[in-house]
Amino acid sequence: MNEIIAIAIITLLAVISPAADFALVSRNSYLYGRKQGIYTAYGIACAVWIHISYSVLGLSFLKHYIPNLLHIIQYIGALYLMYIRVQNIYPTAN
Repeated sequence: MNEIIAIAIITLLAVISPAADFALVSRNSYLYGRKQGIYTAYGIACAVWIHISYSVLGLSFLKHYIPNLLHIIQYIGALYLMYIRVQNIYPTAN
């Protein structure tokens, strides 16, 4: 149950953050009317749902059948985040 709540919160935060999706819905609403804006928002919501579904299914497959691989992926992700942080602390001179 905690995983479902966490996924719902992360999805909600991803959907409500202003980005290209917001610009697309605003543009279509302005140019083509409210109905097209609603259709655009519905399409984006369906795409997010599909993306979250296959991501969760893939990760649960890895967790169930290859549990050590999931730990390796987590460590690689942590190393990548540390790499990004080091790149921000010590930027290269151009």
